[in-house]
Amino acid sequence: MSKNFWGTLLVLLSATCFATAAIIIKFAYIHGLSSWQMLVLQSLSASFILSIFYFIYPNRPSFSWKTMLPPAIQGAIGSLGTSLAFFLALQYVDASLASVLLYTYPVFVTLGGVIFLKHRLLFNQVLALALTLVGVLMVMGIFSGIGSAWHVKGILLGLVSGVTYAFYNLFGEVVVANNDSFVVTAVNQFASTIMLLLIKPGVILTAVSSGMFAWSLGALLAVLTSIIPFFLLLQGIKYLGATRSAIISTFELPVTMLLSYLFLKESITGMQLAGAALVLSGIIILQGFRHEETCKAAKLTKNL
Repeated sequence: MSKNFWGTLLVLLSATCFATAAIIIKFAYIHGLSSWQMLVLQSLSASFILSIFYFIYPNRPSFSWKTMLPPAIQGAIGSLGTSLAFFLALQYVDASLASVLLYTYPVFVTLGGVIFLKHRLLFNQVLALALTLVGVLMVMGIFSGIGSAWHVKGILLGLVSGVTYAFYNLFGEVVVANNDSFVVTAVNQFASTIMLLLIKPGVILTAVSSGMFAWSLGALLAVLTSIIPFFLLLQGIKYLGATRSAIISTFELPVTMLLSYLFLKESITGMQLAGAALVLSGIIILQGFRHEETCKAAKLTKNL
């Protein structure tokens, strides 16, 4: 089997695991658990599991602010911000819509480059942004008259998750380039958990005193939607590179929509499916453009 095959398989498995997050969270809400409660249980479970592996990890670096601070910032802002906004969004909107809004992050990556780095918008980027915008509106049901059923707060939170995930990815390109990927993942999670407990200390007692059912869901979220998929994705990136892996990982969107239809009985219209396809097209165009720019930069550096 070729590296392309194994890389693609690993990233597809990673995307499938990530897709189960919205389903498990919605299932927890149905059974009376709160978003903060589930987020704390997931964070504590993931931190506990990762800490075991971290302290026996052979390449674990000695502590230094230079090594730990960048991934800690990435985790406290990017990772926690994304999880928190996504968990809260799922209280108000369907799993399929929340996932589509999360996957608008390449749009915010592009806009961030234009606003803060003074990049020029080229035709393919404008096309991708337009496709993504129209696709999101179609998934929301604006053109079919069902958009009024969605909660504005849920939509805004979903978009915030896209913004924070864009920060996580942009900041992560620098962090991962200079550090071991497992160490980055572990420090991300530790910082995210500490920040969460600082923001919402009162929920600790509620979470810790939760029953076995709640802890089981928290552990399932930690393992199935966090630790395993991140490991699979990092392994896939080794075979395919970050850009191709990012494009293939958009497989998460249709899988989430299918799982939400099968297990949550969420209705999905033809218009929403078409909108999701437009969002996917926009993401692929943007990711392809980033790959092209990276290649040009590499060639320029080599010539210098």
